[in-house]
Amino acid sequence: MSQDVESNLVQEYLETLHRRSGNLKVLFGSRVHSQIIEQATNWSNLDIHVISAITGNENNFEYESTLNQLQSRVTFQSSLTTLPLFNWDLIILTERELNALSIDFILTCINLTELMISDSLDSDSYDAQLGRRGFIQVCDHPLVYKWKNKTDWGTWLLSQQNFLKAVSAFQRVLKDNPGDVTALTQLGLLSVKIEDYQEAESLFKQALRHSRRDCFLIEQLAKVLVELNQFQEATDILEHLVTIQPLNTLVWLLLERCYRQQGKAEKANLAYQYSVNLRSNKTKVDVSIGLGEKPVAKIPPKRILIINNLYPPQELGGYGRRICDFGNVLRKRGHHIYILTSDAPYLGVIKSEENNITRNLLLCGTYEQLPPKPFEEQTKIAEIIQHNDRVIQAAINYFEPDFCLVGNIDFLSNTVFQPFFARAIPVIHLLGFEKPGYAVEYTPDTPLYWVGANSKYGQQKVLSKGYPLNDIGVVYPGVFLRQFQMCCLPSFDKLRIVFASLVLPYKGPQVLLEALAILHQNNIDFHCSIAGDAPNSDFFQSLKLYAQQQEIENQVDFCGYLSRTQLIDLFATHNVLVFPSVWEEPFGRSQVEAMAAGLTLITSGTGGSGEVIEPGVSGLQFSAGNAQALAETLMNLVNNPQRWEQITIAGQQQAKQFDIDRSIDLIEEKFDELLKIRDGNEALVKQKLTVELFKKYRLQTNNFIAFPDWTQDEESLGSDLAEVIKSVITHPDSSRMTLLIDNSNISDEEADLGLSSIVMNLIMEEELEVADEPNIVLIGQLSEIQWSALIPHLQGRIVLEHENQDAIKQSQAENIPTVEV
Repeated sequence: MSQDVESNLVQEYLETLHRRSGNLKVLFGSRVHSQIIEQATNWSNLDIHVISAITGNENNFEYESTLNQLQSRVTFQSSLTTLPLFNWDLIILTERELNALSIDFILTCINLTELMISDSLDSDSYDAQLGRRGFIQVCDHPLVYKWKNKTDWGTWLLSQQNFLKAVSAFQRVLKDNPGDVTALTQLGLLSVKIEDYQEAESLFKQALRHSRRDCFLIEQLAKVLVELNQFQEATDILEHLVTIQPLNTLVWLLLERCYRQQGKAEKANLAYQYSVNLRSNKTKVDVSIGLGEKPVAKIPPKRILIINNLYPPQELGGYGRRICDFGNVLRKRGHHIYILTSDAPYLGVIKSEENNITRNLLLCGTYEQLPPKPFEEQTKIAEIIQHNDRVIQAAINYFEPDFCLVGNIDFLSNTVFQPFFARAIPVIHLLGFEKPGYAVEYTPDTPLYWVGANSKYGQQKVLSKGYPLNDIGVVYPGVFLRQFQMCCLPSFDKLRIVFASLVLPYKGPQVLLEALAILHQNNIDFHCSIAGDAPNSDFFQSLKLYAQQQEIENQVDFCGYLSRTQLIDLFATHNVLVFPSVWEEPFGRSQVEAMAAGLTLITSGTGGSGEVIEPGVSGLQFSAGNAQALAETLMNLVNNPQRWEQITIAGQQQAKQFDIDRSIDLIEEKFDELLKIRDGNEALVKQKLTVELFKKYRLQTNNFIAFPDWTQDEESLGSDLAEVIKSVITHPDSSRMTLLIDNSNISDEEADLGLSSIVMNLIMEEELEVADEPNIVLIGQLSEIQWSALIPHLQGRIVLEHENQDAIKQSQAENIPTVEV
């Protein structure tokens, strides 16, 4: 290659590198063309050094003529071994210089990022040599190589039995990146070779904090802990390891040894037996049973039929997965489970045979495109409903369920309940959204129906819409904590952020990317993984484009949809989950999963998602849609790593409140309660009704009832009730009193209008001062058993001039002590 061509190519590359990186430290060999160096000295922010005698004692006379003029802008070095301990951005050598020094000598002496061979166009002779040592070619004119993986150099030295130089190479890697898992692991293994187990323990633990699902690392740390007689700590991580690798015979043998050292003979024998069986291929290990943690049911085994509109692997969001998880846990507890659902092949083809799952239900709409589209033809909808009724009746006849557990009934209609109620089969309906899937007027009116919202927020939303579900409870979606728990906390050396949700605008990934751009502008180091299905391709591409425009594309990975196992593996290498939803989330289960895995949760806290943490204690919260607030929250973590770790530990503890077994306990208890109600357990029915009545009618210490005759003229009725209401309002203990007014022979709307008028007139005409709104409640129609539950909590019946005697007799209120006003 001519010197002019060489000079032009090198200058072009240097100029590109300078524009991209700004400040550069460049080292030139003494045989590189002087014109290249002279040109480089004209650029600002370049720290230029030249090795003046790189090929031994030869003098390069070409530099003699320019030495004086370059002296003020270039630093001359006598040899590689006397170089400053810089991380050189670029080293430029001639082919002769490279061959004279040898690649291994250069890499041993110099910590570099890129290596340029200025006068060579033949890459064949260098690709293999440099490739084995961890380099990859990034430019062919001029010939430039860059580290692909610096640890490969140390690994190469190990393969050559050059242990001391390998240690030096790995230590150099750690200087650039203290969290390099390969370098830490290799140094740990070298420490084991020389039986320095304490150093090995330290190195393996550092490595694990960056890769917490690395089974090889976990096993090596366990062996070291055993050598150090730290059997309890070794047991803890081995029990974690067998959940990941249940078929690893060596792990079971190590676990057996740890159990024996701690005097746990029964567990030791069980672990040993499993190792024997594994070697003879006699058993498939159930880890939970192996560790003596059998799931315990709260009730005897039952037959439970589960209905959901979609069922994994065909699902959107987490509703179907939640119902599937509940079914699996109930099955593990000994219950017999049968699933009834639809088949939506556009959400995934069922490739294998499914046991106890029937996909014969039809949907009255489609999820093929978002938003979901309901069918409009009423005749078709009616035919689908009739078909589904036949399918459910057949399933009941075949399976003979004790209970039915219902999830999402969107596009199924509320008629799915009727076949069960007709046969007195209790139904628990678990909600995923703020509507139960039917209109208020279609709310099932039977004590065999119980609704569980998936958060307190969801519970209040349902009630605020007027659904008469006074006994509605909360069944949190629940998390398999053991699956997500790790053997150690992550490293807090830099932000490694996860987004794990649908990649759609209402989930807020655009807010996260805006916050990341702010971090980049403030020179905060981070890496972010965005995991989740992206149904809207235009939105997804806009996120990628924004990352490129903000020059953070190399720090953001778009991972796509991940299975649960893949998500756990992702959590193992990260330390923060950002949940930036901008809509009112029903709950947000990924938050709890991340907390259980030792990630710090930063959430917008919308809807039910805010119930997961105590802000500032077990997680952090920012205003939804506010990228600046999110960026500041992230930066505060970096600036206070000690508080960061404290919040993470508190979050792990908080996650235990949402363990899936707690939710299953509640479901079993409610099923048992519904069975007792169905089978006529009067005491339980009254107890349940009492709780409902206290909530619905705001009962207090002193409760009184009046039975006005609403058929009287307005003046007579007003006179009767005005005296009663005035007495309640002006009573010294009015704040602890509730006045119930029977309106069984008039609608709630008419009665409420009449009462409001009376109360307003009293306040205006009597000039009464009312500190709080009087606790006056209309009670409407009550059943006989409801009256029997209510009457014991009434202190008196207020006698009126005009009373509804029929209502008094029907409610059996004659025996309530009477009170004259």
